[in-house]
Amino acid sequence: MDVVPSYLKGTALTWFNTMGAREWENSINKNQSFTYLFEAQFCNPFKMSQWKHQLRNRKQRAGETIDEYTSAMEELWKRIDPKRKRTELD
Repeated sequence: MDVVPSYLKGTALTWFNTMGAREWENSINKNQSFTYLFEAQFCNPFKMSQWKHQLRNRKQRAGETIDEYTSAMEELWKRIDPKRKRTELD
């Protein structure tokens, strides 16, 4: 858990510094684990809806290479389906 703050910034870093989880995973009290609390805070239904909308409406931009476009689409998809469960876009 000591390295987590170095990967966060802004709102996520502020949240981490105040949230109190001290374990990455907690099989006994999962609602006290970092992963559970992080997903509850930042992967809520509103955010998921926003990301799905962005993915459905994302178009290749002028001057954007196919590799850049593909990378952007993959990043959006990872937000929506990080565990690769083949989530529906609705």
